[in-house]
Amino acid sequence: MKNIMMNKEMAKATKNKTKTNTRRAVTKYYDITWDGRIIDIDSLPGDIKSEGFHIFEKKCPLFYSEEKDNYYRGDNLKYDVGDKLWIREPVKIDMCFTEEICFHYLADNEQDKMTIPKRFIKDGFIVDWMAHCNGVPNGCIKEMARIFVEITGVRVEKLQNITFKDVLKEGIELKNRDDLIKNDMLDLSKTLSSKNLGAVEIAIKNSFIKLWNSVAPDKFKWKDNRFVVVYDFKKVES
Repeated sequence: MKNIMMNKEMAKATKNKTKTNTRRAVTKYYDITWDGRIIDIDSLPGDIKSEGFHIFEKKCPLFYSEEKDNYYRGDNLKYDVGDKLWIREPVKIDMCFTEEICFHYLADNEQDKMTIPKRFIKDGFIVDWMAHCNGVPNGCIKEMARIFVEITGVRVEKLQNITFKDVLKEGIELKNRDDLIKNDMLDLSKTLSSKNLGAVEIAIKNSFIKLWNSVAPDKFKWKDNRFVVVYDFKKVES
């Protein structure tokens, strides 16, 4: 079973079913040709409408259409509709015994324990990060997983095209959310890049931008407005 990494805030929102989609930056492009030469789309001349621009698909799993110019560009996408994933969330080891460890999830401090898998015992010794009661590198291991989701949709869009509806699905917490929608203070079909946003919408926009920029690498921040893969999902049993 595949896994997807989340920080403690997003893991908690997924556990509570308030987060039902996630965005991941598109970082690689394939199979773009200009006069027969394979190049990266970001190195194309400014006028991609010129005659002689030829495109074909080899590895690209998704197709995008920008205005009248259709072209393939892709990423090393990890998940497909129907995939079931376990959430790789932050965990801290509390105590380590000969064959057992006690630990807690940083998202909500829920405690648990488990038998140490044999692959973490080398020459009779438990691996250092486990024996020294450290945080688990890169999030919990599969045997610790407690949150599972199933991918229900995959699409690609520009980051700034996210709608307020999807901001809610990203797990952003809003006080009195139902009242904001009922009183027409929050148009869920509007994108965060729309003009003339109200004060409430601007506050929500800033919350999402702060969240995105806190985890996005350089050149993939909000201001860069790169393509992102949007994975919709639902929480399921293991």
